[in-house]
Amino acid sequence: MHLSLGSLGLRLPPQPPSDLLLLNAVHRGHLESSAGLYRRHYRAVHAYAGTCVRSEKDARALAEQAFGELLSGRRPPARRRRPHCVRLQLLDNVRTLAATGPLRWHGDLSVPFWSWAGLDGGWPDTEDGALGAAFDALPAFGQCLLWHVSVEQESPDTVSELVGLSPDRVVRDSLRVSTQLRRRWLRAHLPHLAEPACRRALRQLQRSLVPTGRRDGGHHLAQCTRCAGLWASAAGLDQTLASELPRHVLGWWPHDDGNARPLAPPTLPIATHPGPAVPPHAGPHAQDATERPDTEGAPPRFPSPAGIALLALVLWTAIMCVVLAWPPPPQEESVPPTIVWITSQSARRHHAVPGQGRTTHRAHPAAEHGGPPRPSLAHA
Repeated sequence: MHLSLGSLGLRLPPQPPSDLLLLNAVHRGHLESSAGLYRRHYRAVHAYAGTCVRSEKDARALAEQAFGELLSGRRPPARRRRPHCVRLQLLDNVRTLAATGPLRWHGDLSVPFWSWAGLDGGWPDTEDGALGAAFDALPAFGQCLLWHVSVEQESPDTVSELVGLSPDRVVRDSLRVSTQLRRRWLRAHLPHLAEPACRRALRQLQRSLVPTGRRDGGHHLAQCTRCAGLWASAAGLDQTLASELPRHVLGWWPHDDGNARPLAPPTLPIATHPGPAVPPHAGPHAQDATERPDTEGAPPRFPSPAGIALLALVLWTAIMCVVLAWPPPPQEESVPPTIVWITSQSARRHHAVPGQGRTTHRAHPAAEHGGPPRPSLAHA
């Protein structure tokens, strides 16, 4: 009998939105979604920026410019490198801004990065670019998954939040993508093999990936030293991805751990970046979360738009409560207009004058004009 969580009345927690969903929401005007992107990627982006420049201030500015370039959406996806991987887009923005921006001409770049940029930012051309070509031939989602799992070496739980899959699915798909990478890596070497027997054996190897005999290229490996070396490199490709693939994908990737040591991430200015002050771990070069960030010289913190809106709502509610609870001013009793008219007419007709024990009345206006006096009700 198969039991599911639904049949037991239990529900799994909702899957957090992936990076692409958050980025699309920001481009549609939902700026609050950028907080999730900062929380997931800021620490890794800041660490990478710290390998390009000398000071922490420039590293912070470079990281913020990289985020601004991505979140602004000025460049359409067709013109962006790796449009399906937010982390790679951010790192690519950092490298491009550092190599072509004003920091290059003010002597603010780090010595290793300056040396690399002085060579026109040349990508390594070893192995005829087979690794980079194999990576580019992967589906866009596979590129993003392979980068986070094999290069950044993040946990399945962390990657599941970035790509929008369950942790189990992340493990299965990453193994499948690694197999695809090895096959495409072998395929990229086919044009460089002159012997037909080598090309035929390599085609068989990329299909099976488990050479055992003549039909799958195993017999040829025992006779050809070059093909045996290619196969050994393909079999150990997973162990070299973390050190080799970044140089093929980004060009600049520091080798020395001292150069790659991240700088203390600053407190984010909430007015510009509504993310958390210190994003959690997001990359292999991220510093320990227990370290206190160096906030000296950091930009001032301003209330976010959401905070301003909440404050305005609270103030408006308080004002309305005071207005509704305030007692109304006392009002005079209103006299009907009919009574006012009758009273005014009576005052003109009967103007009472105090006398000796009796009251005299003025003559009726008609009598003053020569007409016969009308009888008074007082003498009736």
